[in-house]
Amino acid sequence: MAVINITSTIVTITNMAVTHKHHPHAMHHIRPSIHQDGRHKNNKRIWAGMAIILLLLVGYAHLKYAFLAQLALVDTNPPSFSYSQTDPVALTDRARQEHLINGDLVKARYFYDRALDYCVLYVPAWLGLAELFNDRGEKNRAVAALEFVEKISRGNGNLAWSRAILANELGRDDILTANLVWLMKNQPGKRMAVISLADLRWQDPLVLLRKFGDTFSPELLNYYIRVKELPKTRIVWQQLEQAGLNNRKNSLRYINYLLAHGKITAAAKIWSRNFRDGDALLYNGHFQKPLIGSGFGWRISRPRGVAWQNPADKSGLRLTFDGSKNVSFRLAQIVPLPPGDYVFKGRAETDSLSTNQRPFWMVRGFKCKGPVVRAAMFPANRSRSDFSLRFTVPESCQAVWIALQRNHSYDFDNKISGTLVLDDLTVTGVAVKRVTMVHP
Repeated sequence: MAVINITSTIVTITNMAVTHKHHPHAMHHIRPSIHQDGRHKNNKRIWAGMAIILLLLVGYAHLKYAFLAQLALVDTNPPSFSYSQTDPVALTDRARQEHLINGDLVKARYFYDRALDYCVLYVPAWLGLAELFNDRGEKNRAVAALEFVEKISRGNGNLAWSRAILANELGRDDILTANLVWLMKNQPGKRMAVISLADLRWQDPLVLLRKFGDTFSPELLNYYIRVKELPKTRIVWQQLEQAGLNNRKNSLRYINYLLAHGKITAAAKIWSRNFRDGDALLYNGHFQKPLIGSGFGWRISRPRGVAWQNPADKSGLRLTFDGSKNVSFRLAQIVPLPPGDYVFKGRAETDSLSTNQRPFWMVRGFKCKGPVVRAAMFPANRSRSDFSLRFTVPESCQAVWIALQRNHSYDFDNKISGTLVLDDLTVTGVAVKRVTMVHP
């Protein structure tokens, strides 16, 4: 208003100046004099000065107005919803805010309706409206809205998860299944969430296998392992084996899961079908295969100051301690064995092993209470020769740890150096008691 008033004043003054200029005889009845001419010139200067001042004020007012307008445009916290009354995206966002945050279902319905007035096929608004109907107890209208959404957006994968969630709430298994199957096939990163929703809905792993197919049985197995559903893992594993998908990676993961839960016999059966070296009770006793690091294979600790490799003849394992660290070291394998007496034997060679703590073999029960058998430490120097260690597996045990170990030394000179070579490691039974192995 200030800008308008100032502008009006300038227009009036300008008009007066123009009238005076173009009508000099308007005051012809007054005789001019020298004194009057001076006053006239002074008046003109005053009017001109006032016009300049007013122009400056107008310019200042315009600059201030422009600055405030620009500030409003770049405001980082504009009032919600003030920027648009016709945009279906903004209207839907406002509706969801009223529905899910404010709990005002009447306002939410109003804004959803307005969004659809401006774009009748805007799917997020229809999805929100279906949720609103469901929360209001109008299930039939909610189902109708969901069916319409499924019809017009079936090819839109970005909305598949939203359609699945709503279908689950409304009990529409057909729509739920279609969208979950699409997500399993096309969005690998969402598979765990998809399986979680499917398991919440149907709970039976056989139903999930029928819906998703055997191709996704490894994903189902991984999910049930993650949520610790042991009985369901057995069902999926059987189907996975029948489908020929029991590769080493899947097998090893399931074996480790069974071992962690004490299901040693079941794990041993799977290991025997996929990894076992013929009739050998000890796996990879010549170290000609890579160290697996889990399952019933060799597990080796990796402290600094120790290196290992196969010797030049490709048989055996060479351990080298470089003398830089006081290491605790362990090379171990879980060996599934029925109760009875056994002998563990092999060949070893040492060269310049130092410190008062040198490697030694030890046998103890795995997840059971049983006798611990420990051999003497290897001497500092020894030519390649045989060694053996007898042990007993009691009735309470289904497996044992067989481990080569070097303990921490508390002497002043404690940084171990030297080499140890191992080969031809075996376990053989002596008067083994015959028992029936039953799947737990």
